[in-house]
Amino acid sequence: MESVSGVSFGGRARRALRWALPVGLIALVLTLPDAGQAARHTPNDVDPDTADCNKTRCVALTFDDGPGPYTSKLLWILRSYHAKATFFEIGERVAAHPEWSRNVVKAGMEVGIHTWNHPYMTWQSLPAAREQLVKAVDALEKATGVRTNIYRPPAGLSTPDILKIEGELGLSEVLWNVVAYDWEHSDQPEVTLEAVHKYAQPGAVFLLHDVHEGTIKAMAEAVPWLKKQGYAIVTVDRLIRAKTGAGPKPGARYWDRSANQLDPAQPQ
Repeated sequence: MESVSGVSFGGRARRALRWALPVGLIALVLTLPDAGQAARHTPNDVDPDTADCNKTRCVALTFDDGPGPYTSKLLWILRSYHAKATFFEIGERVAAHPEWSRNVVKAGMEVGIHTWNHPYMTWQSLPAAREQLVKAVDALEKATGVRTNIYRPPAGLSTPDILKIEGELGLSEVLWNVVAYDWEHSDQPEVTLEAVHKYAQPGAVFLLHDVHEGTIKAMAEAVPWLKKQGYAIVTVDRLIRAKTGAGPKPGARYWDRSANQLDPAQPQ
């Protein structure tokens, strides 16, 4: 993915991130709990599925480029802390590993598409762009039974003509307002964690990637930290509903690929 301009984080964090997932994690992942199964609650916990983000401090963690071999570990972390997230998945990877996508849905997470094989959509002809979307939507539905209505373009690149196609397919564009640059620092989870600490505030939509082990290590610290700060960790659907009074609208764009400039989820 191309770098998005914005605030840089400076040098490495001085303290190395210490993380260790519980012993027996692998066995727990293989028996991933159903969405309704009890999770680890924190004081004053809010149900992320029903949170009113006009009254509750909410943030959204979004993960691109999966599913991947680390996705199940991430799901375990999220479920352990009663958190939800949104996954924008690449159709080609969904088709290759449908069980990974099924795990995401089984864990109660929100799923969207991230094209079929991750081209920059502004470099595609309109027929090719449509095919990227249709194939990805169909692959996700075949794997999970979910006909998604949300889409994130690679690097956030789009055009009005592509947005029109998205609307015809029942899709809305969901971008972000905080970039953690985790793909640039995949071996430095402390940098990703620093970004969460620095930019967490109500309405934050973090751009992350579940295909990097360093991101998963960072989330093992970031998720419980956010909960301790009193945040409900919700899907982008919850944030959009809080700001607009309705779910994602086909053909609308939410957020604007800003780098660490928080703004409301008003459709454009």
